[in-house]
Amino acid sequence: MTVRPESDGMEEELVRRAQIGDLFAFDRLVQRYRKGCVWQAKQLTTSQEVAEDAVQEAFCSAYKALPKLSNPAAFPAWLGAIVRNTALRLAKGDSKSWSPIDSIILAHAPSLQTELEQRAELSEISEGIAELDLDLKLSLELYYLEGWSVKRISGFTSLPESTIKWRLHTGRRLLRLKLSHMMEDRK
Repeated sequence: MTVRPESDGMEEELVRRAQIGDLFAFDRLVQRYRKGCVWQAKQLTTSQEVAEDAVQEAFCSAYKALPKLSNPAAFPAWLGAIVRNTALRLAKGDSKSWSPIDSIILAHAPSLQTELEQRAELSEISEGIAELDLDLKLSLELYYLEGWSVKRISGFTSLPESTIKWRLHTGRRLLRLKLSHMMEDRK
């Protein structure tokens, strides 16, 4: 039996991102499949504890082997096979050593730390933008947080590009002041 939650169209993208080391994408996959994997492992093992161990080990093995998965759409069946094999092995009493999740996290710690810092920075920027006037806020959010071009914002708002550029310039200046005050307040 393959463990397969209902697909929302993002699953293959999550698999691709996880294949290149995105721990947040892999965490989303774990969240989607964990219950089904535990249920499957429980059918093949002697206890809930052994099933949980099998699933944890299976997810670690899957993460390490994920870059070798050639077809992201095959992820559910592939993961199901890993869970089955791991559960059967543990049910037989073979507790072959495996690499703990900590070593996987440590291998990706620099990229994980960078991503966490970027998220914190975006959060501070969002907080600063939220305090600006509405006309400045919209331009800054679309430009910086959504990645829209000046031309696209101009078309969306029906304002001249020069007005959007002025709003971005003024908004950046005010945002710099707000962010510097926020940083001083935290000290």
